[in-house]
Amino acid sequence: MTIVIWIVGLALVAFALASGIGKSLGRPSAVEWCSGLGMSSTMMKLFGAVESTVAGMVLWHLTSASLVSQQLLTWACVVMLVIKAYELSLQFKTNQPGAAKVGPLVMMVLAAAVYYLLG
Repeated sequence: MTIVIWIVGLALVAFALASGIGKSLGRPSAVEWCSGLGMSSTMMKLFGAVESTVAGMVLWHLTSASLVSQQLLTWACVVMLVIKAYELSLQFKTNQPGAAKVGPLVMMVLAAAVYYLLG
């Protein structure tokens, strides 16, 4: 079971860091994607910072599990689910293509899996 936890946790870390760093730094592809959703650059950077923080918390918990990180990880997964659900609702509202909806869906599944496996 430990290997499954590591695989799912590292997958969430990889996806969240890739997305979070791109949004935080204001990369052109992230700016284009967020402006297509009607999201301001401030909100985009805030979402990126939260995603990067969640990735760090998951990585912290994988390397040194403790009660404090367990409680923080539970809330971090809930926050990630809420953020990705909001992004997905914006995508449905602006009629984005189906391929664009895969990213938030994968992140939601990974966050729920981490919540279930580690929570």
